[in-house]
Amino acid sequence: MITFENFSVSDQNRVILHPLTLSLPSPFRLGIIGQSGSGKSTLAKASCMLLQPHLQTKGYLGFENQNLLNLREKEKRYLRKNSLKYLVQEPFFALNPYLKIKTQLNEAFDKKPPLAKLIEALSSIGLNDTGILESYPHQLSGGQRQRIALLQALLAKPKILIADEPTTALDPLLQKVIFSLINDYLAKEKASLILVSHDLKAIVDMTDETLVLLEGHVVERLSSKELFTNAAHPYTRSLIASRFDINL
Repeated sequence: MITFENFSVSDQNRVILHPLTLSLPSPFRLGIIGQSGSGKSTLAKASCMLLQPHLQTKGYLGFENQNLLNLREKEKRYLRKNSLKYLVQEPFFALNPYLKIKTQLNEAFDKKPPLAKLIEALSSIGLNDTGILESYPHQLSGGQRQRIALLQALLAKPKILIADEPTTALDPLLQKVIFSLINDYLAKEKASLILVSHDLKAIVDMTDETLVLLEGHVVERLSSKELFTNAAHPYTRSLIASRFDINL
């Protein structure tokens, strides 16, 4: 379970995320939508303690009966390695440019796995070219990098996967592949998902509940299945209309 109680984020000049109270029992699948600058990524990064140091947080952010805001940096790193994984929009920045893919995947294991284990892991995400293991990130395509970044996250068997626009730069076919891999993992491991996306169809397909953010405020919370049919707030309706060029 993850819990926010009067949780807010600000810098010296403004409130970025206004006080939020939300409790999500595991396993959950939460979608977060809103225009750019609405606070979506701030909320996602806060969930795994990846906010920039100059930002100030208030309130309570709980995970497994711990207030994440009170943890030491060593404890935060442990949780980010084992329980809370953040999947970024551009995997090039998530992967170390100076290390081979093989080395980076090895880091997800407590001890160095046999080569066959890595080949099996690659195959599980549809990458059957074993030469990828000896490659550096810049030698891979965007789709390959995103799948490697996802694999790196999933090998740690996180309890919560936080995916921030994970398919924005990918073509429709690769988007389906990424979401299918995520869906399979969630079902198999009974894990939870926080998905930030402009792709409203993906939000409906992948999540159970949706938060709608506007200028750091949660203006609506509703079942994802009802997003297209039962949105009440004018802002939510405008997001849907702008994505599909329709009038609601």
